[in-house]
Amino acid sequence: MEIDGTGFASIAFGYPNALWGEPQSPRQSRKEKVKMFFTGMAFGIMTGAAFGIGLMCCVVAGKREDQQMEQMRIRRQKQGEPKQIQFRDMEGSERFSLLDGESLCMMAEDGTKEIGICRFVDEKQVDVNGQIWEIGEFLWQMERRGIQVYPLETAEKKKR
Repeated sequence: MEIDGTGFASIAFGYPNALWGEPQSPRQSRKEKVKMFFTGMAFGIMTGAAFGIGLMCCVVAGKREDQQMEQMRIRRQKQGEPKQIQFRDMEGSERFSLLDGESLCMMAEDGTKEIGICRFVDEKQVDVNGQIWEIGEFLWQMERRGIQVYPLETAEKKKR
C-alpha cells in the first residue's frame, strides 16, 4: 500500500483512519459545538470563582494581620517608654522638654500658680489638662497673657 502526502498529513493531525479510506474532516455537529461551548463556560466560571475566592481569602487574611499588627504597635507604645514632649516656641527654638504624663507649672504675673498635666498627642501637639494645643501656639498664648511656663521640677528647685 502506498501512502501519499494526504495520508501523512492525516496521521500527523490526528486522523488515523485516513489510511483506510478518505481523509476525515474535523467537522463537529452543531450539538457538539453548543455542548463544548457550555462546558467551557461552566469550567471557566468555576475556575474564575475559585481564583476569586482564593484572592478574597488572601485580602481578608491580610487585613486581619494589619489590624493585629496595629493593635500590637499601640499596645507596645502604651507599655514602652513614655514619649518626649519638646516645647518649642513659634520660631522653633526649644524652651524645655517633658516626658508624657509629667507636670507643667504655669505662673501668672499676680503669683497664682496652676499645675498642668501634659500628655503627648504628636510631635507638634500636646494635651495640657485635657485641652489640645499646638505646642508653639500654647507657649505664645501663655507668653501673651503674661504666664510663665516651666516644668514642675524647675518650680520645685526654685522653692528650695
